[in-house]
Amino acid sequence: MMRLMASILSVTAARRRTMRESLLAAAFFALELAAVATVISVAYHYFGQPGATWAIISSVLVLYPGITQSFSAAFLRIFANLLGSLVGLAIGAWLGTDMPQVILALVIVIFIGELLQMDLALRTACVAAIIVMSANDHNVRLSAIERISAVIAGCAAALAVQIAVKPIARRLPFIARTENAPQMSTNAAMESSAG
Repeated sequence: MMRLMASILSVTAARRRTMRESLLAAAFFALELAAVATVISVAYHYFGQPGATWAIISSVLVLYPGITQSFSAAFLRIFANLLGSLVGLAIGAWLGTDMPQVILALVIVIFIGELLQMDLALRTACVAAIIVMSANDHNVRLSAIERISAVIAGCAAALAVQIAVKPIARRLPFIARTENAPQMSTNAAMESSAG
């Protein structure tokens, strides 16, 4: 079991020299997430909007040590959610939201996604279609608007916080080393962030 875990970590783990660096990187990431979640929560409360949880989930899924990776992940997440939400909205509004229509929406999303070569971001688009067609008592317009706006808000908040802390992050050797380390592609990262 330990060999399996070591094998998995050798492929997925960022290179850090010490446990101290790992803990410092975790603390920095936790602070970033706390800042993003606070900004989102306050903004959603101030404007009286639902969907803060979806925005926070999106921010969590696009934060990476490297700002370039975060921009790529945010773009793919927004695009995938637009595709899934719009297909879910169209099918749900015209044909309904029962299981056969959900399956039809998934088939359409998969074919469009494949034509656009979305690869692993396709899973996110499929999840968005399902959410739009099943949330809010099957009110697809409301669900699509909430989903798209929450994803955009979450991604924007995550990127804004990451841009704001980038001057600090550059000075921290454990962050700079992680940011410059070879990482999995953004499409591969989307595999783990389909929600």
